[in-house]
Amino acid sequence: MVNRHRARHTGAATGCGQATLNSGRDGPHACTIDLRISKPPTVNGPSSVCRHECTTPSFNDHQFKQALGRFPTGVTIVTARDHAAVPVGLTVSSFNSVSLSPPLVVWSLKRSSHSLEAFETCQRYAIQVLAAGQLDLAKRFASGTPAERFAGQALVQCPNGTPRLDEPCAAWFECFNRHIYDEGDHIVLIGEVEHCEHALRAPLIYHGGGFNLTPAV
Repeated sequence: MVNRHRARHTGAATGCGQATLNSGRDGPHACTIDLRISKPPTVNGPSSVCRHECTTPSFNDHQFKQALGRFPTGVTIVTARDHAAVPVGLTVSSFNSVSLSPPLVVWSLKRSSHSLEAFETCQRYAIQVLAAGQLDLAKRFASGTPAERFAGQALVQCPNGTPRLDEPCAAWFECFNRHIYDEGDHIVLIGEVEHCEHALRAPLIYHGGGFNLTPAV
């Protein structure tokens, strides 16, 4: 069962560090985490609460999106199965790391997403970090129906049975669906990483509504 939390309205913020994967060898590198927690702990909210109130924003939605677009991110595809065991997946650029011990990652999903119920209720999901040459995959999983996204797409299973794309991604993470937070027009998902692998492939980079910063392949 996924722990669901309704976020407190506070001025507090939490930071997420970028994990760096280094190796002297080319090819895939695996890391496996032995999870010994049968039921995830309950989180009651931020450890400290700011009593100040936020002022009214001085910008509109378009200006906010334009400003956020100046921050380059990697691109991922998150996959899982719905209650009927049908694969679901979508392109996500909000992925980031949270903690090394325990190994936690974070991403967010719009409430209007057709995949919302599946990710709210699934036990696990897989996050695949796309490589520089996988722009077509990113575009395919950013639009269309689930059937169209997975048409002709080969899948493999992560060690705990979560479906992932049978593609040479830069990295993948199989995550236990540890916590979900309600925040604004999105939900925020915290995943506890159970298995991961990576390869020394250049990443696909999203910036300013395009992919112009992606390294040439």
